[in-house]
Amino acid sequence: MKRAYIVAAGDFDNKNIHPKKNDIVIAADAGFYYLKKIGITPDYVIGDFDSGDEPDFNNKIKLKREKDRTDTYEAMKLAEEKHANEIFIYAALGGRVSHSIANIISLVEFTLKGIKTKIISNDKIIFAINKNIKIENPQKGYYSIFSFTDKCEGITLKGFKYELENFTLKNTDALGVSNEINENKNYIEINLKSGVLLVVYEKK
Repeated sequence: MKRAYIVAAGDFDNKNIHPKKNDIVIAADAGFYYLKKIGITPDYVIGDFDSGDEPDFNNKIKLKREKDRTDTYEAMKLAEEKHANEIFIYAALGGRVSHSIANIISLVEFTLKGIKTKIISNDKIIFAINKNIKIENPQKGYYSIFSFTDKCEGITLKGFKYELENFTLKNTDALGVSNEINENKNYIEINLKSGVLLVVYEKK
């Protein structure tokens, strides 16, 4: 399993980054300076460097400012090219709302490619699923699900305070917001038959 840690230029509120020997660390634009503050030297720096001073760094990929994709997306593509199986993205939220939305859409794209991708901050985790998942000993907090496709069919939730059985959730329906775990259970399950679900975990 090869992991990629990407630090973008949004709000950086989670410093719990511990890459292992074979993992890849990529700074997207000003994410380089976030990593520098916590004493981590990235393997690559990529961006158009419109969020801060351009760093003096050997493994630097400079992008044109007029481009179709965000720096974070290009960092994700680089992680894919380096054969990462998992991508953890930090500082991907906050700042410009358009960039936060773009980052969420991008994580769905890479999940559908078979790369486990998560956006992580101090108080939330965002990821997408298109198959059944089970989480043992889940963290307490709020769990929300949103349909990223026109609809998600056959949704079954187990181990939650509010469970569902074979439910269809449309992308115009916010029914899945702010669920909680059942404190009598030590697991949660999210099952679905078709579609793509966006899952948002938030600490209380």
